Amino acid sequence: MRNIFYLFVPRFFSTFSIFCFVLVSISINSGCTGLSKITKENPLYTGSEIKWEEKEGDIPQEKRVKAESEEVIAPEPNTKFLWMRPQLAFYNTFYTEKEKGFKHWVMTKIGKPPVLVKDINEERVRLLVLNRLLSNGHFQAETEVEIKQKGKTAEIIYGATVYQPYILDSINFPEEPNPLGNVLNNAYKETLIKKGDPYNFALLEQERKRLNDYAKEKGYFYFSDKFIIYKVDSTIGNRKMNIYMQVKDKMPDIARKPYRIRNVFLYPNYQMGMDTIKSPSSLKRIGKLEGDSSYYCLMENCTFRPEILSRSIYLEPDTLYSAQRHEQTLKHLMGLGALKFADIRYKPIDSLGNEGYLDAYIQMVPSKRKSLRAELDVVSKSNNFAGPGINLSYRNKNAFRGAELLVVRLDGRFETQISGRNSNQNIEQPNQQNGLYSYEIGAGLELYVPRFIVPFKIPSLAQEYVPKTVYQGEVRLLSRVNYFKLLSGTAQFGYDWQETATKRHRFNPVSINYVRLMDTTSLFNEAIGDNPLLQRSFQNQFILGGNYSFTYQSAAKVDENARKNKNHIFFNGNIDIGGNLIHSVQSIFVSRKSSGSNPYTIFSEPYAQYARADIDFRYYLNFNEETHHKIATRFIAGIGASYGNADVLPYTKQFFAGGANSIRAFQARSIGPGSYISKDSTSGLFYDQTGDMRLEANIEYRFPIYSVFKGAVFADAGNVWLVREDPNREGGLFKAKDLIDDIAVGVGAGLRIDVTFFVLRFDVAFPVSKPWLPENERWVRRQTDFGDRKWRRDNLVLNIAIGYPF
Repeated sequence: MRNIFYLFVPRFFSTFSIFCFVLVSISINSGCTGLSKITKENPLYTGSEIKWEEKEGDIPQEKRVKAESEEVIAPEPNTKFLWMRPQLAFYNTFYTEKEKGFKHWVMTKIGKPPVLVKDINEERVRLLVLNRLLSNGHFQAETEVEIKQKGKTAEIIYGATVYQPYILDSINFPEEPNPLGNVLNNAYKETLIKKGDPYNFALLEQERKRLNDYAKEKGYFYFSDKFIIYKVDSTIGNRKMNIYMQVKDKMPDIARKPYRIRNVFLYPNYQMGMDTIKSPSSLKRIGKLEGDSSYYCLMENCTFRPEILSRSIYLEPDTLYSAQRHEQTLKHLMGLGALKFADIRYKPIDSLGNEGYLDAYIQMVPSKRKSLRAELDVVSKSNNFAGPGINLSYRNKNAFRGAELLVVRLDGRFETQISGRNSNQNIEQPNQQNGLYSYEIGAGLELYVPRFIVPFKIPSLAQEYVPKTVYQGEVRLLSRVNYFKLLSGTAQFGYDWQETATKRHRFNPVSINYVRLMDTTSLFNEAIGDNPLLQRSFQNQFILGGNYSFTYQSAAKVDENARKNKNHIFFNGNIDIGGNLIHSVQSIFVSRKSSGSNPYTIFSEPYAQYARADIDFRYYLNFNEETHHKIATRFIAGIGASYGNADVLPYTKQFFAGGANSIRAFQARSIGPGSYISKDSTSGLFYDQTGDMRLEANIEYRFPIYSVFKGAVFADAGNVWLVREDPNREGGLFKAKDLIDDIAVGVGAGLRIDVTFFVLRFDVAFPVSKPWLPENERWVRRQTDFGDRKWRRDNLVLNIAIGYPF
């Protein structure tokens, strides 16, 4: 397999290089300015600008007003790089009337048609610019347009003459002699429009929406922002104006009346076409409080316990209708994870007086309760291991009639080492054996309960989202044949809740892990025999502690301003602490002091004591949402330290670098610590290179190729280090002065098949800096030689993975 890879890669690079060279040559020799087929009669549009003339000095909020005016300028001219228009050049060179073939592909996928001045409706744009100025109170503004042609190109200049805007002198709310008028006047203290501000049409629209939302929270179910109108008096002089907010005279009576919730009817097995307007006598009464007779539920074939549903309902009988509670109810019901669809419909009840009543009908369509999934994959890893794996999972979205999610997982994998050397294999390996193989099997169980289970009452952390209590357990056996077996068991109890659309928390106060090393061989014992710290990292031990995780994703924002922002941020931070509680208790009753070489034990086994923290920060710069050109960056930092009962971090808590989702020019977990190199790590035999500290940075440019095929070029850099000196791993200790020299750097390119719900990734990378080499020899970029088979064999790494690396 790797032999085929090594033969294929140089041919691919050669073909790709020749193709790029041909395209570049064509673009240069065929008129890189893109003007070869442009005439003076139909000049090429090169862009527009607005020339401002401020007659009375700087205008208020100048930056915003100018930005809003420039937003309406369209379309964009042909992309220009230096003096060239490469996309237009490709379009002209490969132009064809045919709708298929290579020329058509280059013309439509690489090239772009010319944007001519005749394609621009400059009068429409001029009026739009004027409209933006009028919307910001510049009622005396004037605009004009001029086309400036130079040879075969032309630009459009829009002139804008502006004076000082009109200012709001007074804001008058409705003087309705009824409850609605009182409600709207009570909203005045939070108004968005202030005396002395410039007139702003967009802000008036926002104020109208705010008043509508305010009225909805006070029970005015049928009220709408379209019933609010503004009257403006600009005759008072000195460019001042009075704003009079009024309610339409012809507004229907039902919109003037607040409504209360009378009864709430639940239909947990709603089907399309079902008659939900049934007599309450056919429904079972349920209530949040004993004796509550205003909640009714159709219990026929109901798969949920009524109290589970009632916890998610924020509509209270005999309270004023609230749009916010309406949304909270729907979010909580859908947040249970057991419903496919939920909706609330209201039926007005005939009533007299100043108030009306509504009956609420909550319609719920359950999701498919049980599912079974099986996945079979064949993966080639960058650590020279390849093999098949199978993953089985059973999911029950309503395990105990309380919308609990139960997940049972079984997985297994067999891997064998395929032939080939590593990218860092410049050391002789006399003991390397081919045919190394391993297998791993695991079973896990997860239970998500849609509420907090605590022995005491806590305040609601996020009323918009459903918090979850999480129970997890897993047993896993890893067998590296001819070396060792590693048995581990994990149990966790914790809480998962979402604070906002962008912020998520995960807190596990109880996390128990037990690791047992079994069936070690003489080869394994010989390899770690001279390193006591490495021995203790593999020793049988308990890990007792807790952890906390926080995640922020700006891309999850749903407001209008967030949608306008093309760039997104992702942040994840973790804190993991173990062994402190049990060590504090034992230190009271045990006279001797514990240490890594003479630790306290539980059940005759030592336990780890440590603290660990890490962060993952990502920034995504989107050049163009439509064409999906993007730069993705990531920075990772982490550090951990053992103390008290241990002098080394548990093996499972240490950091590593290298692999398909890390530094892709190096094999998985093969880098470091620092400038240290192990003869066994390069052979990929049984244990990975890890450290107590990690720094890593990645940058990747992603671009579309054709249809579902996407491309990328990338660079990765980083390493792991020790925080304590280890005489058996020379060069592994972190030293600030050696940071640059210790960094491993790799570059490469990738092909991705992205079908939205599934991404298959092929990344080819090679190192340009190898930190284990002697000083002044670590930067190896000058040694790059794609034509040399030995160089390819020692340096090229193919990563095959599912999903993007970050």
